Amino acid sequence: MALAGIIGPGLLVGAGGALANGGPASLLIGFGVIGIIAFSLMQSLGEMTTLYPSGGAFTGLADRFVDKAFGVAVGWNYFIIWVAVLANEYNVICSVLTYWTDRVPLWGWFLIFWFVFLGFQMLGVTAFGEAEFWLAILKLAELTACFIFAIIHAAGGMIRQDEPLGFRYWHDPGPSSTTLPGFRGIATVFVFCSTFYAGVESIAVAATETKNPARAVSLATRQVLWRIIFVYMGTHGIPVYAIIFTNLFGALSMMNISTSAGKAYSYIVNLSDVSTLLVWGAISFTHIRFRSAWAYQRRSVHELPFKSLWYSWNAYFGLFANVFLAFVQGWTTLSPFNAGNFVDAYVLLPLFPIVYFGYKWWNGTKYWRLEEIDLNHGRRRDLDAAKKSVDDDLAYGRLKKKQTIWRKLARNF
Repeated sequence: MALAGIIGPGLLVGAGGALANGGPASLLIGFGVIGIIAFSLMQSLGEMTTLYPSGGAFTGLADRFVDKAFGVAVGWNYFIIWVAVLANEYNVICSVLTYWTDRVPLWGWFLIFWFVFLGFQMLGVTAFGEAEFWLAILKLAELTACFIFAIIHAAGGMIRQDEPLGFRYWHDPGPSSTTLPGFRGIATVFVFCSTFYAGVESIAVAATETKNPARAVSLATRQVLWRIIFVYMGTHGIPVYAIIFTNLFGALSMMNISTSAGKAYSYIVNLSDVSTLLVWGAISFTHIRFRSAWAYQRRSVHELPFKSLWYSWNAYFGLFANVFLAFVQGWTTLSPFNAGNFVDAYVLLPLFPIVYFGYKWWNGTKYWRLEEIDLNHGRRRDLDAAKKSVDDDLAYGRLKKKQTIWRKLARNF
């Protein structure tokens, strides 16, 4: 689910716009940079969630290691990410069907799929999880087929194809966009790339349900379905009102009536891009706070079932890179200044501090000092049991060694 959940018709529509705005080189650079940041995020999240498996995932970790208000701000930004993804899926699928037939209006297709999807989600976690599993496999297979078709087409293997395409378009018009060359073109694709990567964090969250935390992260991609079910849905039943409320935001796709599907996709994706970067940055900051408290309270890193690579460089890189990109991703709207695009790119940037300080002021939450952070509550019981088992084994080994020495001495005398 985490691997294929973001793959949908919106991917191809968004890729077309990103390719036109930034060029193929910008897409490769954008995916590479965001991929490195995603790797950093996974390291931070993997270390914390394998030690503290909780239903609240990284929002709960933000509560206990930073501030309750900080966790609330992270949670609402994460909600916005998936609301935007949902609206864009409605947007694209309705647009595609309208292209093939005009007998049903755009809003008609939306209502049809809205009730179908809503009813499907109400069936419960068993039906939802099983369908998501098979749909994920189907989407990956279709995407693989698309890649194979593209390679064959570029190589000139299609029927009635006069010549191979090869790297023709890489040379003309070139690897960079002619309208937005250089870093300006790269900055425009960060929006699309970061949105496409959104969701990788759920793999590390799902890994917390394994019995052996040392192997959890490496096995997560192969055993992700039931982990997702246990972590996200195993407790809080069917959240009927939350599902209905979230699906109502699918109506954002109806802006497609007054604009094209591609423009509507860009508008909606821009809403989620800043939230994605801020949530990722918040996870890195939460990890820094966790490690700081761990060291301050004189805990050993050897107690951690999964240790993040290259801490603290990796965590600080994730923090600053995400915050930097959150501010940079819409800078092309400044010159020449476009008020509409500027608002679309940055409208959600102040949401995080507004929610944080507003909730903090209203509820009087506290920013935890390092000595106040509770590092014991919620720890995996099997880790404590495993540690006790290791200690017992070591004690038994020392006792047996002593007995063996005395037996040798007894035989010599």
